[in-house]
Amino acid sequence: MKTTQKRSKVLALTAAAVLAGCSLPVLAAGSASATDCLRSVGTVLNLVADNQHIGVFYQGFDQCNKTAYAELHFDSSKASSDVTSTDPYTDNWIQIADRVPSGPRLKNSVLPSGDLYWDAGSVPVEQPDEEIFDASTSFYYWTGSHIAYCYAVTGWKYADGSPQGAHANCQDV
Repeated sequence: MKTTQKRSKVLALTAAAVLAGCSLPVLAAGSASATDCLRSVGTVLNLVADNQHIGVFYQGFDQCNKTAYAELHFDSSKASSDVTSTDPYTDNWIQIADRVPSGPRLKNSVLPSGDLYWDAGSVPVEQPDEEIFDASTSFYYWTGSHIAYCYAVTGWKYADGSPQGAHANCQDV
């Protein structure tokens, strides 16, 4: 199983548990699984279009590999299939980026319809005492009666482990 798939499955369960209000067990140091290295950081954002919950978006941190990443998990493959990419609504993407203009940035614009999650990939967190990363996504969504533009961003400051703003909105086009 690819690292991205492992990461996504672990964090999808984490996001679902957080949304359900469940507490999660704290793992002891030295746990056997590589997925124990993964955690979400910052705010887990709910995406709602036309009063329909369509998914969650968050930034994650791989503590073992010292990388940051962004993922969007749709509630269903139907929700993902309702993302539209017909002209002029073609600017769909997800990215993870250091706030420093010359810092690492990775943007993914190849987002298959019907996939349960989108992944921006991973970028290194080389100086965790200084870096602030933003995870963001933007896409057009068919609500069943009209198109909505959805945008979400969540930031995390690695120096002190604090959230640096979060916002999610889907509005009619």
